[in-house]
This record gives sequence, C-alpha cells and structure tokens, in this order.
Amino acid sequence: MTLLIGTVSNTNIVITADGLSRTHPVTGGGVQSTTFKKIFPLPRTPVAIAHHGYNILDSHPINEFLEKFIAQGEMDRTTPGVYEIALELQKFTDAAARAIFDSPTNTGVIGFWIAGLLNKTQAPVLYEICWPNQHDPKQHKIIVFGGDGQEFIGHHIAELERAPSKCREIENYTVDDALNLHRKLYAEAERKQNEERKNIFGGHQHQLIIQAGGWRWTKAPR
Repeated sequence: MTLLIGTVSNTNIVITADGLSRTHPVTGGGVQSTTFKKIFPLPRTPVAIAHHGYNILDSHPINEFLEKFIAQGEMDRTTPGVYEIALELQKFTDAAARAIFDSPTNTGVIGFWIAGLLNKTQAPVLYEICWPNQHDPKQHKIIVFGGDGQEFIGHHIAELERAPSKCREIENYTVDDALNLHRKLYAEAERKQNEERKNIFGGHQHQLIIQAGGWRWTKAPR
C-alpha cells in the first residue's frame, strides 16, 4: 500500500512518498499507520533509501531494519558510489527478504530505491533492488514509480519512452520543476484513486530533495 514517485535530473533527485501502511490481510502481521516513513536519508551523505512493499522485515518494522543498516560500521559511505551502497543493502537484506517469501501467503514485494550522488563530479543516480525477482541493483532514469499506487500514473512511463524530447526536458529540470511535476502526478493519482473508490495509498505525504550539497526535506515525515 504505497505510492513512490521519483525523478532523476542532471542535478537533483526528488522522491515523494505517501504514509499509508497496513497489516497483512491473511496473517494480521505488519504495521497499521497513516504516517509510516518510507524515505530514509543517510546521515551527512547526499544519498537516501526509499521503501515499498512489506513493512516488516527480519521481525522488525522496516524503519528499524533500515536504521540498523544505516548505522552499521562495515562500510565507509563517503568513498564508494551509490551502486556500491545498493549492493551493500542487497547483501544486508537478502536472507531476511527471501525468508518472507518462504510463506505461500506472501505474494507481494519488498523493494528499495537507493538514490543520490556522493560528490560533485557524479551525476545523480537511482537504483532499485526488489524481491522476489530483482535482487541485483537496476538503474532507473528520468522518472520511476513504486508501490501499488503506481497503477494510477504508470502510463506516464510508456509515454516518456515515446517522447525523447520530454525525457531531455526532465533531465534538465531544476528542483522547482521537479516539485511541480511531483505535485501534478500525486494529484492525478489521488483523483483516479478516488474515482475508482480504492484506498491503495494515502496518509501523510513526505518528500526529499537530493543534490550535490546534501539532502533536505520539503515535507518531513511525522
């Protein structure tokens, strides 16, 4: 029960997330919340992790699981690239994620975006790792959506593939340009969800900007 929106330009990344989280419909496990945090910036580093899918991992709410990963001292994150951080998260998560899908009642996904840039010479990048089928980091460009809520706006990806000029335009977006696009996409998803009388995403929206100088919240989580 999530909607993630991400844009990647030549100078910035913007990630928007909803705050809705639900318990498992069969087992009753998980977290029920409208303020569930789904974006996790790394301290003192212009990199963030965003989450979609099951909200319990290794018997911990996903925020506790990721806080443990972020706090671990095995890796100096000022040196490697974003791809290497994605690989570290993949290794950290793999056993716990695979265990989730040992149960036949678990048919969803566990997904993470790893996004950012580590110095001014690097272009912003966004990778995704996802279980059960996409363990290795996959790079996304221009626009990426995550969670079940993407069903309302997913058609924009196909439209961009047919419009190279629009892709180039988004590649040159300023932060303000990106924020305007996120507002439009989120509003479109809300409108379509209401029209279809569904409740796939919602709650408290939070949003993060990542640039070479660091990251900042435009809408902080609660």
